Amino acid sequence: ATNWRDDATLLTQALRIHPHVARSRVSLAATLYNAGLYEDAAWNTLLAHAYFTRFPRPIPETDFPATWDDQPLDQRLAALRTSLGDPTYAQVLSRTQRTITDLHMLESARLIDRWLKNLPSTQEVQTGDTP
Repeated sequence: ATNWRDDATLLTQALRIHPHVARSRVSLAATLYNAGLYEDAAWNTLLAHAYFTRFPRPIPETDFPATWDDQPLDQRLAALRTSLGDPTYAQVLSRTQRTITDLHMLESARLIDRWLKNLPSTQEVQTGDTP
């Protein structure tokens, strides 16, 4: 039996088998974006960038569990933020926004911009202060 029906099905299956392959995440993101699934495209690009925070060490499954993909977006973002910590999460969001903009995935870039605006300011992150 073949797993290929379309690019999204193939890439999703590949990520089930090898969930921490950044290239597969970015390819899936482009496919999802073209299908109008802007949040999922942004999420997959964000997760691909998060993997690089662990490079070159192997990524334990517990760092970025594959089950996150099945959770509502707000829960995924909260789990990733907790896993990375605020300063790294903010850096990964910024890198993701640049990548998504370079790929002309503008609807997803708007989402990332909103996610960035929901973060505490840099000073708050560094000092732990909140308004």
